[in-house]
Amino acid sequence: MRKAFGTTIGIIVFAGLGLLSSAQAQTQDAPPTDDQFPGFVAESERFAFFSHYWLNMHHFLHQVAVAGSEERSGPVDTEVRDNFNGAERNLFQEVVAFYKRNLVDKDLRSSEYMQDFKKWVIRQDTTEFSSVPRQFRDHTDRLETFDSVYRQHFWDKQQASNENIVSDNLNLVRTTEDNVSERLSSLAHENWPEYKIRVDVTYYGKSQKNTAFTTVFPTHVVMPSKGQNAMEGSWVAVEGSWVEILYHEAGHQLIRPRTGFIPETIEDVTEGEGEGLRSLWHAYLFYFAGAVTRTALKEEGIENYTMYMVREEVFSLYFPALQKYLPRYMDREATLAEATRSIIKDVHERADWGESE
Repeated sequence: MRKAFGTTIGIIVFAGLGLLSSAQAQTQDAPPTDDQFPGFVAESERFAFFSHYWLNMHHFLHQVAVAGSEERSGPVDTEVRDNFNGAERNLFQEVVAFYKRNLVDKDLRSSEYMQDFKKWVIRQDTTEFSSVPRQFRDHTDRLETFDSVYRQHFWDKQQASNENIVSDNLNLVRTTEDNVSERLSSLAHENWPEYKIRVDVTYYGKSQKNTAFTTVFPTHVVMPSKGQNAMEGSWVAVEGSWVEILYHEAGHQLIRPRTGFIPETIEDVTEGEGEGLRSLWHAYLFYFAGAVTRTALKEEGIENYTMYMVREEVFSLYFPALQKYLPRYMDREATLAEATRSIIKDVHERADWGESE
């Protein structure tokens, strides 16, 4: 039996699979990207950016519940809490308690309930809900009850942050998206989606690490406007980093865990070698998205950009081998199978040497 080796370090953006029959079906089922839909901020040729009110409130409350207590600093500033009146504090505690009881254990990306809720809620008007499915009624009742508190104390700041991160990066997206999407598609031997990819920008992302995440078939990206723990100096503040992660997230439809050229090549090589590397497909996505974005940013005058996986030490055990062998594939000096075989051998040799020391 083949063994998996290694661990995944860093942000978790594993894209869920749900196969559809055709590209046309994916396009028809794609999240709305028209500028008439609620929360529209801006668009480029390949992306449409939204800051949706209800989705942001939902992420905020999930973040508070995941943090463990509405009394902690972090998602809720002390100054904001001190400005609550008695009724507002009660409403806040009640809605957070609901999230803790019912939603905190549901992952924003992989939970079927959360996926369905996201697909539905982004189509809702920003002032009220309509035609609420039965499974969401308790949930939306709590959100509507909390509406006035969220608008009064949180939404202006969060919306401004979302709009600013889009404004700060939109020109870079527009000037690099053609080259990056074409290059990633070529490396992955997969077609970039024909439809415009919807990107929902939320003040808080997924989990306490506050990460971006993606669902695919069709592709729908969620990007935070604040980085890990919403701290200054986080990854979103690094020039070019938000753009790199955007391309990484969109690339999840090109490079997937089990199907497609890259994972199938890894599988073929692993069968021959007898021992694989855990989530190697994801390490390839990090590397390809980072390297291609770095080249595109350099063409835009951003010199010496450090890829996300280097700065944040994502797949740090694999990176020396990726850096050594994947450029040969990217430059067409080796096949992906040849590069993969060398990477697996290199990582195991270095790990064995390290364990013997």
